[in-house]
Parts: sequence; structure tokens; C-alpha cells
Amino acid sequence: MESISIFIDGGCKGNGTSNAEAYGSMAVCFKGEIKRTERWAFRNASTNNEAEYGALMSAFNYLLAEPKRMSYPVVIRTDSQLVWGQCTQGWKVKAENLRKLNQAAQDFLAKHKNVTIKKVGRDEVVKVLGH
Repeated sequence: MESISIFIDGGCKGNGTSNAEAYGSMAVCFKGEIKRTERWAFRNASTNNEAEYGALMSAFNYLLAEPKRMSYPVVIRTDSQLVWGQCTQGWKVKAENLRKLNQAAQDFLAKHKNVTIKKVGRDEVVKVLGH
């Protein structure tokens, strides 16, 4: 069965400051082709890790928006070792600002067993997303 690959990335200019500008993006690939790309500004985030979780939550929302998407195996690809480790390897979430985001991700993954998160190299993310 074909699978859906979703590449995500999050970043933040002024990481951790009061005037931080957090952003994220995703590319949805199916049958070897990019079918959709999106970019967002995360106004309530002030770190790159919050932005990476924001991109992950946006990917989840994309999947849920069309029930047919959830009939495929889905692999979400990220270069964030922290998000991957916290969501798939049982790493402790030490940062208070990430706890609710991680819990929401854990809840989603527990409910939707066809969705997995895979750690990939930065070069792979740049190749697909262009940044």
C-alpha cells in the first residue's frame, strides 16, 4: 500500500526572546510527488522547538481534515531530534512550554497507529522544503 510522507520543519528568528518570530512548514508527498506545501507563522511560539511541534500539530490537522488521508500509512519526517525523541523514544520533556504540545502529539499517535514519526537528516528536509 502506498504511504503518505509529510516533511515538517519549524524554526524561530530571535529564538527564546520576547520578539521571536516562529514559523513552520510542511510538504505532503504521495506516490513520489509533492502534492501540497504549506507555511505558517506561529504567533504564540517563541522557540524553534515550539515551532517544530507547531508544524507537527499542523500536519496532524491536515490529516484529520480529510478522513480518506487517514486510510493510508503516514510517515512524518522531521530533522528535529528533540521532537522525534520525545514523541517516539520516551525522552523526558523538560521544557514547560513543550509539555502540552508533546501530550497532544502522544495522544494523537496513540489514537492513530498508522501515523509514525521518523528522524531524517537536515539535507533531506532541505531537499523537499527548500530551506
